[in-house]
Amino acid sequence: PNITDYVPKGCFVDRREFHSIRELALYLRSMHETEWQMHREFIRAYLESKAFEKFLSPAFVEQVVRLCGLQERAAA
Repeated sequence: PNITDYVPKGCFVDRREFHSIRELALYLRSMHETEWQMHREFIRAYLESKAFEKFLSPAFVEQVVRLCGLQERAAA
């Protein structure tokens, strides 16, 4: 429910805005090429942004190390 806390709205078509899967499918099938390209550009910009870095392996490892207290043990 809080996807927009992590991924900008322009990067995806929100299923919650449609009453049914059928309605979503119809929308996707009729999406104009310009709109499709706009979503792709939003996605590309997001994947190249600082905001996305927290989902990459180095950030994940850093968080696991921090949460496990491994940094403190290694320093001792």
